[in-house]
Amino acid sequence: MGEEHASVRVSHDVHMIYPEHNDGDEPTCTRQQDNEHDDEEEHLPAGQHLLIDLRGVSSTFLNDEAALAKSMVETASASGLTLLSYHCHSLTPSGVSCVGVLLESHISFHTWPEEGVITLDLFTCGSGELVPVLPLVQEKFSVVDDKENDEVEMVWSHVLRGFRPPAKDGKKRILENDIANVVLRRLDLDVKREVASVTTAYQKIDIFDVSGVLTNERGLRQPLTLQNSSFTNEQKPPINRMFFLDGFLQSTSHGLSAYYEALVHPAMFAHEYPSNVAILGAGEGAVLREVLKHKSVTNVKLLDMDEEMVKVAKQYLPQWNDCSDLVGRADCCLDDEITDLVYEDALAWFTNRFDHFAPSDDEEAKDDPFDDEKFDVVIMNAIDLQYHYDYAKVEGTIETFLQSVYHSLTEKGILALELGFTPSVEDPNEEISTNRNRAKVMDMVEGIGFESVHVYEESHGGMNQPSSFLVACKSEECRYYWHSNPATIKINTYYRILPTHSRESALHHFDGATMKQYQIPPKSWETVFCRRSPTPASCSKNRGYDPHTVNFEESNFEVKTSSAGEAAGRGVFAKVDIPKGSYIGQDQVAKRVYFPHYTVYMMEDYHQNENAMSVELSQVLNYMYGYGFQTKVV
Repeated sequence: MGEEHASVRVSHDVHMIYPEHNDGDEPTCTRQQDNEHDDEEEHLPAGQHLLIDLRGVSSTFLNDEAALAKSMVETASASGLTLLSYHCHSLTPSGVSCVGVLLESHISFHTWPEEGVITLDLFTCGSGELVPVLPLVQEKFSVVDDKENDEVEMVWSHVLRGFRPPAKDGKKRILENDIANVVLRRLDLDVKREVASVTTAYQKIDIFDVSGVLTNERGLRQPLTLQNSSFTNEQKPPINRMFFLDGFLQSTSHGLSAYYEALVHPAMFAHEYPSNVAILGAGEGAVLREVLKHKSVTNVKLLDMDEEMVKVAKQYLPQWNDCSDLVGRADCCLDDEITDLVYEDALAWFTNRFDHFAPSDDEEAKDDPFDDEKFDVVIMNAIDLQYHYDYAKVEGTIETFLQSVYHSLTEKGILALELGFTPSVEDPNEEISTNRNRAKVMDMVEGIGFESVHVYEESHGGMNQPSSFLVACKSEECRYYWHSNPATIKINTYYRILPTHSRESALHHFDGATMKQYQIPPKSWETVFCRRSPTPASCSKNRGYDPHTVNFEESNFEVKTSSAGEAAGRGVFAKVDIPKGSYIGQDQVAKRVYFPHYTVYMMEDYHQNENAMSVELSQVLNYMYGYGFQTKVV
């Protein structure tokens, strides 16, 4: 025991601080309660834990017990915390450890003067957020010497501790959402800086700048170097700006182009000439930016009830709404002359205008007074179909709203909407899973009357998982554009996308090769869909190869003149009896000839308009008409 105490200069002084409170009132753990769950969290066995590491601090300051204690007292006071007492030890040969007892819990730290390092932790009960305390801690403890580096490095982590029952209203607490796992908890980020935190009348907006740092095989933090990074000495890891609403990650600067180009351009290019477009939600301006890249667009109506969101986006998310490089557009997309910002509930706006004008068999039915306002493309970015609280707010009106959107579209109109994260092949039938709301909406879209529905995914959008999207077309004609080959997409991009001042392409991710991947639904969506009960007919037939089903090879068939008569022509006839349900030529299925819609239309157009039609093309068309069949599978 004596040997252990030899390295510690023990201070027996315990500094007591007596908080003021009314007679008869016992102090309780309440701190800056400021959100909707305050009352229920005030006395829960739970709290928040803030861990802070600083490096580059003055060695003199880190060895000064009095100065450190003063900074701790000032931090607690300025943070609205109630410090009851504190106790410090100066260590030999250097270093100081301190702990302060708070009415709300505790604050403590330890220092390594020679390394210029101090580690602190702050634990409080209640719902008052601790992240806003960070600048204060940094200010009070980031003391530097003139001779030393004047830049103090800070890494931190915020963790929810204890036990919390589900919120009574079913809404997840903000600090339990994406923002916790993606930003707040992580100690492996080289940069983690809060850019803005704004609470509006409708939602909480959080914006962070982050940058990653590598770890070695032992899990210890180490700086990025030329040896362990793809960056050179002249480069630094790029800052990634992250945008959250109510704690849910909406988008990141690293995945900005891929995500929003995936949401917007497949729908825009599936329309022959979109001029009037509506955007639901997306007040940050990123969807608007992609729409404004199209030359054909003459009017955009952006509906978002939160006007404050637009103001925050202009100030803190300029990359999201930057149109300065587009020839003929305003520097800020949200200020462009063809943009009409409507600060209303998008669902109510559509329902009030278009719900009463469904198609009618009555020839004397009233004309639609909003016919001139109908849209070629509607892009929906307003409802999180995977968040039950968000969906619950509109569950009773969602079908009426979707019908209104359908009626708001022109004859060849197109709807595009986000579906959330892509399911995995291990996921259950979505009708009975946590994604049941999404399954309901997809069924509604298909049942309303859309002729062609396409589901696709994008994995480069800056999220932890691939994101899925849905495009629904009122006219089957959109398949002609949807299945365009990469070369055609490239040509259309040249003619339909605005030029830029930089002479670089306005599209950074979307191109013909990318669209080619979107044309066929992901395997995981097919797998999950086919787990429905009863099994959909499209899943029980011609899906995969059943080795137990008898396959009759093509040698069992012959092409000959029909015995029905000379006028019957020729056909394919079986040489043997073929039982019902048997496979025919499955071993040759990979050799089938596939004619994309675009190719068929092009050949037919050439056939009708060219006098000198080649014999070879005539033979191909005759073969296709005689032996081919058209499929609606997308």
